Amino acid sequence: MVIERWNPFRELSELQHEVNRVFAGSPLNRRYTQEPEATETYQWAPPVDILEQGGNVLLRVELPGLEKEDIHVDVENGQLSIRGDKKNALAQDDTTYHRVESRYGTFCRTFTLPDSLDPDKIEAAYKNGVLTLRLARKQEALPKKVDVKIA
Repeated sequence: MVIERWNPFRELSELQHEVNRVFAGSPLNRRYTQEPEATETYQWAPPVDILEQGGNVLLRVELPGLEKEDIHVDVENGQLSIRGDKKNALAQDDTTYHRVESRYGTFCRTFTLPDSLDPDKIEAAYKNGVLTLRLARKQEALPKKVDVKIA
């Protein structure tokens, strides 16, 4: 029998993984994102921040260690997809890992675009491991000032 020191963080991490797995197929998760096609499997999903700034919607995707050529952004049928492949450049047959916390492999994040955004005016920039997508609102969706006249 091996006596092992109790590590509550390992158990919490395992619990979080199980909860994420259970809710991955839940309708709650699909409210804002669309799961990839059933034939495709992805090993990880990069974190994404979605915010509004200056009348635009910004998506900030953390993709450290990737080259611009490894990232693919597509818009089709009102769906914005961000896909790619993060390769482990250090992986070799004679390498022994003691701990691996970085994520490697294929990834995909898909978002349903609201009708108020213009899919033809999406700008993408990649700098310091962060992909920033700027999605402009359609002209008719922008707020308009209405002058009040004395009758």
